[in-house]
Amino acid sequence: GGTHGARKILDQVVHTLREVPIERRRKAYVQAYFFTMHELCKPQRAVEKTPLHVYASDFLWSCFPKAKFICSYREPCDVYASMRRRRETEVRNRRAPDAWLSQGPEDFAKFYRDILRQFSILKHKIPDHVVPFSYKAFVSDPEFYLRGIFESIDAKFSTDALTDPHFEEGNVSDPLLYQPVKNYGQDWREYLSENEASTIDQMTASDRDFMDEWFAKFHVDGNGDA
Repeated sequence: GGTHGARKILDQVVHTLREVPIERRRKAYVQAYFFTMHELCKPQRAVEKTPLHVYASDFLWSCFPKAKFICSYREPCDVYASMRRRRETEVRNRRAPDAWLSQGPEDFAKFYRDILRQFSILKHKIPDHVVPFSYKAFVSDPEFYLRGIFESIDAKFSTDALTDPHFEEGNVSDPLLYQPVKNYGQDWREYLSENEASTIDQMTASDRDFMDEWFAKFHVDGNGDA
């Protein structure tokens, strides 16, 4: 959104919103922002992938009532081990790891559990707007699941996306970005102690049961149906 045209339009929007009741400003600005980007870039659709926006799902849905929420579920110990591996990579490359990569297992489990509960709320409020899928299943067959996800949001899928050099070779600037797809068979738990894994498993058990039940009933199939 840093183009001159976007800035000019949004400056006008901000000026106009000063006359709008404060409770409507946030929604009006978000809608104006995406409208501006649409007019300037002419995309088929807008995609926002910030995971923490699950906390603003009600607000986002009020802004875009036709939006779909694509939720990927991954086992907590796999997530935490991936964070540990990412942290080791940052340290090895002499970069200071972000704070979120240094969470202890208890803090991580609480955060993970909270995110799952947000998914639960989303699923019960707007079930027809949620497309869930398993991370483990996805990386075992990316083309199958990408095709299903694209079709579930009425989008055209091209296998050309899977021939991108980054997807096949890994991204040298961030080797964790694509390697999990390529080398999923490795044991992620090699980065955790038994006590850490046990703590995370115990603290997230009840919420994982919910997710397992949900994904047993509601998933992307080969025809792209959710």
